[in-house]
Amino acid sequence: MLRAIFIIFFFQLLGEAIKKFFEMRIPGPVLGLILLLVVLIFLKRFKTAAITNLKEDVINTSNYILNYLSLLFVPIGVGVVMHLSYLENNLFKVLKLYSIWVYLQAEPLFWLTLTIGSYLIGDYFYKKSKLFPLVNPVAISIFIVSLVLINLDISYERYFDGAKFIHFMLGPATVALAIPIYKQFKVIQKEALSISASLIVGSLFAIISTFILCEIFKIDDQVLFSMLPRS
Repeated sequence: MLRAIFIIFFFQLLGEAIKKFFEMRIPGPVLGLILLLVVLIFLKRFKTAAITNLKEDVINTSNYILNYLSLLFVPIGVGVVMHLSYLENNLFKVLKLYSIWVYLQAEPLFWLTLTIGSYLIGDYFYKKSKLFPLVNPVAISIFIVSLVLINLDISYERYFDGAKFIHFMLGPATVALAIPIYKQFKVIQKEALSISASLIVGSLFAIISTFILCEIFKIDDQVLFSMLPRS
């Protein structure tokens, strides 16, 4: 498993280096995904035991990371909520708390534990609802963590200092997406046209909806421009 983690990190680092060198706008983890996918396709022609074992190790490790992919979006979602002054001043004001575990608040481990615990709570209700889309574990996690931060008057920077490891894992998880793409490559080739059309329409909808929401909540242009490419 350790060598598989190294390989995933290596391809992410390689993607970041290529992005920096060529001054590309494509995120480093996405470039790492593409590179890993190309290597996996190339290695299909080799049937040696060493390569087969290495591929299996990478696939199993990637699947393990991807099982918790949605968890990795919680810190980002909390950041969005913490910058929505409208919600902070109106929705959560009546839920103000006054004191709780001052010592624990200062510990980064507390915020890491809170993030994972909130996600587990959301995942529990999601499974209890028989995977009902509106009972989304990420949304529930963001709500719980944001509620705690706002009521305890904790800055997002202080929270992120503890949760940044989860955010960091989002890069390797992006690279690991090369595995399901590789495993379904023949299906993707067959349905390339419909998949491309869906991606284009979905991307346009995400960009437009992000822009509209930012306008409604009066988000700064700097934040808006940083969110649009990630939509």
